Amino acid sequence: TIEMGPKNLLSRLVNENGSDIETFNFAHREDRNIIRDLFNSSKDYIDDKTTVIDKCIAATVATRDYSGNEAEIEHIRNIVEPYKRLLIIRDKLAENNNNPTSDQVKESLLLLSSIFKAKMVPYKEKTEWINGIFEESGEFYFGEFVEYCY
Repeated sequence: TIEMGPKNLLSRLVNENGSDIETFNFAHREDRNIIRDLFNSSKDYIDDKTTVIDKCIAATVATRDYSGNEAEIEHIRNIVEPYKRLLIIRDKLAENNNNPTSDQVKESLLLLSSIFKAKMVPYKEKTEWINGIFEESGEFYFGEFVEYCY
């Protein structure tokens, strides 16, 4: 069972009845990660939506480079290397027909953040991209991770 509120009423009731049902509390970050990983590891769970990784790749390609350093080799590396890593993560997931784990989502957001930094993307635009990624992918519970993206 998944407890959605901050209290543990459902969990307590399940435990008091001596049930073998496992309980999780969505208010706890560790439980949210376990829930996500359980869903993503289940072959019965089919996820047709675009993943956070796909959205990070799209944001990388669609975002203008404001730095004025487009021709400098080091600058290009600071964009291309994280982009290549995003592609590797996506391809491995597709190869194994898996959804991204919590760690892969976090890594992808950090990679996107480093790309935004190299491109000197304005704060407002970064905020719009990151919020859009969370909204469109349904990954709202990574909101506590947003501070690392800016």
